[in-house]
Amino acid sequence: SFFIFGAAFICITITNN
Repeated sequence: SFFIFGAAFICITITNN
C-alpha cells in the first residue's frame, strides 16, 4: 500500500511539474 501511495505521489509530482 505504501509503495502504491508513493508511486502515485511521485506521478502527481511529475504531472504537476
